[in-house]
Amino acid sequence: MRTLQIELREDDRTLLTTELETHLTAQELLRLLPTLLATPAPAPPPKVSPKYAGLAQHLRTTPEDHLTLSFQAIEDLLQGPLPESARRHRAWWSNNTRGHSQAAAWLNEGWQVMTVQADHVTFQRTGATS
Repeated sequence: MRTLQIELREDDRTLLTTELETHLTAQELLRLLPTLLATPAPAPPPKVSPKYAGLAQHLRTTPEDHLTLSFQAIEDLLQGPLPESARRHRAWWSNNTRGHSQAAAWLNEGWQVMTVQADHVTFQRTGATS
């Protein structure tokens, strides 16, 4: 049995103090906290498709904050061709995973697509300045 102590404070005033006994582990309590506070838990990041894992791995291990890759270099990382829509439509490189599951490859690693020109893409680490 564990004792859970809760204290709600505002500035230096205590608004509420309570204590209760529970069988839940600390991890289970933390998982329940958003529900207890009536706030939605953040959605987990979308999974990176195995097809784009090579690009995700490359971005994860790149020390620079800016990176320009040719389509060919990206295809080498993917060990296969990009879809034709990646070459024809800027929207394919959207920084939004809704309808663009490939975006998880860069967004989950903390990168954004900044520009797409001719046959290359420039990525920037999120929070980096130009």
